[in-house]
Amino acid sequence: MTCGPSTTWGCETPRGMPAGATIQARLALSKVEGPAVRSKTPYVEIKGVLKFLSSLYPNRAFALVRENLQNSIDARAKNVWITLRPSERTATFVDDGSGISVARMNEREYFALMWSTKRGKDLIGSKGIGRLTNIAAAETVIVESHDGRHRALFNWYSTGRFSRRRATAWALDRQGLSLTLQGVHPVVVADLPSKVEDVATDVFDEWLRRGISVWFNGVQVKPKEYLGQRRTFPLKSGGELHLYWNRTGQPPRDQGIGLKCRGVRVGETTRFGIESEEWRNVAGILHLDHLSLTANRDAFEDTPEFRNARDQAVKKIRAFLASYEGGRRYRMNEMAEQYTKAAREAARNLGIDLALFGPPGDQRGTEALPEGSEGDGIAERGDWSEEPERSRFEETAERRRGSRIPLDSEKLSTRR
Repeated sequence: MTCGPSTTWGCETPRGMPAGATIQARLALSKVEGPAVRSKTPYVEIKGVLKFLSSLYPNRAFALVRENLQNSIDARAKNVWITLRPSERTATFVDDGSGISVARMNEREYFALMWSTKRGKDLIGSKGIGRLTNIAAAETVIVESHDGRHRALFNWYSTGRFSRRRATAWALDRQGLSLTLQGVHPVVVADLPSKVEDVATDVFDEWLRRGISVWFNGVQVKPKEYLGQRRTFPLKSGGELHLYWNRTGQPPRDQGIGLKCRGVRVGETTRFGIESEEWRNVAGILHLDHLSLTANRDAFEDTPEFRNARDQAVKKIRAFLASYEGGRRYRMNEMAEQYTKAAREAARNLGIDLALFGPPGDQRGTEALPEGSEGDGIAERGDWSEEPERSRFEETAERRRGSRIPLDSEKLSTRR
C-alpha cells in the first residue's frame, strides 16, 4: 500500500482508493494462525479523525508516548518497554498488562473509531481514541495481543484498515500487548527520545513512584524527585495539596503547582495568579482524583466542585507562602545585623570609629575627623551672627537634636 502526501497527522487516502475512504472492515476470527482476512473499505473518514487528534495534541511524539503509557497503566502493566531504531524508522511499545481479548480484536471494538473498556474511577483514559495515535504516527502498526489464553497478530494501516496476519514469530511469550510501528514519521523519530523521558517523569511520575517501570532502549526512566520537606493539606471539598519548600530553591520548571488526576499531570504548572518571591523555593502538587477532565485530558472541567477545590487550595498556598516570607524577612534582618557588627569590629581594629553605623543619635559624625580639625572651614567665614543660610536638611537635623549650633563667641567663652 502506498500513501499520498502526509497531512497533519497521517496519510491521505491511498492512491487508487476513492476520496472519503474510511475506517471499519469486517473480520471473522478463526484460528490464531489462520490466513490473513481481507479488509473492506472503511466508512469513517480517517482524515477527519486525524485532524481531531492533531487539535488535541500538537506534538505527535508526545501524544504517542502519553496515550500508549496511559493504556498500559490502565491495563495493570508493571513494565513498559519502548524502543526506537531511527535508521529503520521503527518503534515498539510492549507491556506486560492484561492484553486485549482476542475476541474483541474486530471492526466493532478494538479497530473501531471510538471504543473503550475502561470503567472505574481508578482508570485514566476512557475516550476510546488514544490508540489511534499509533496509526497517526506511522504507516503500519503490527498489533500483537496475548490475553492469557489466546493470542493474535494484525496489521493496522494509517488508512484505518486492518487485516489478520499469519504469525511466523511471536514477540510476546506472556500476557500483554505489543505494538510495532513501521514507517514512523521523521518528526516523531526526532522527538521521541526526549518525549519519553518528559512524559514519564512529568506526566506519570506518580505512577513511577508506585512501582511502574518504563524502559527506553533498555534504560529505566527514573521518577522525578521533589526537593525539600513535604507538607500535606487535605481539602474539605475533596483532594489533597502537597507543598515542598527547599531553602536552596526549586528547579525553574517545578516552581509552582502541578495539578494531577489519578496520578497523571493535568495541564501546565500554575501559580494561580499569586505573586511572591518565595515561589523560587516552592513546588507543589494538587491531587483532584474525584473530578472530571475535558476531552483531551489537559484540563479539569470547569464545575462548581472544581472551583471550590481550587479556591480552598489557593487559601492554603497563600498562607504557606506568607509563613515563609515572614521567616525570610527575619533571617535577612538577622544577617544584616551580623554584617553590621562585623563591619564595626573591623573598623575598630583599624582605629576607626564608625559613628554613622547603628541607630540614630545626637552624634554629628565629627568623631571620625582628625584631632583638632573640628569646625575647619566654618570659623573663617566670620561671625555666626551673620550665619549663612542653612539648607533644609541642616535645619531638620538641628530640630531633631533639640539644640542649635553654638556661636563662635560661646565657644570662646567655654574654652576660657
